[in-house]
Amino acid sequence: MTRATTPIGSESVTVPRAMRRPVTPPRPVQVFLFAVVSGVAIGLAGLLFGLAYSGSAGRHAIVVSGVLAGVAQAMAFTIAWRLRVWNVMAAWTLGMILRLVVLVVYGLVGVRALAVPPEPALVSMAVFFFLSTLIEPWFLR
Repeated sequence: MTRATTPIGSESVTVPRAMRRPVTPPRPVQVFLFAVVSGVAIGLAGLLFGLAYSGSAGRHAIVVSGVLAGVAQAMAFTIAWRLRVWNVMAAWTLGMILRLVVLVVYGLVGVRALAVPPEPALVSMAVFFFLSTLIEPWFLR
């Protein structure tokens, strides 16, 4: 055990070594494999949505949603990987909050700014987030 000071510096407390674990950066292979697997899942789901929504505007909305969902999911995975040594559930919850914020901002601002139809854009993004969230725990081990 070592002595550590509080941010104010007036008190000193004993912190067990196990609680002072360093943040581990994500392994590039782990992040790459997650990106590939979630990208394949998003692509397959996007193809199925493309069959359901005819027209170029609907397909464009699905592609835009897939790209945004992939980027947000990669950010959420990287955050969860870095924070998993302290509390994996808190890290995963933070990733969920990030996904929710992306979905809400995309629904309120992005759909109008990108001039895409809201129904295929939002439904496809929600499904992309759901699928990639199901894949994420397998890579956080």
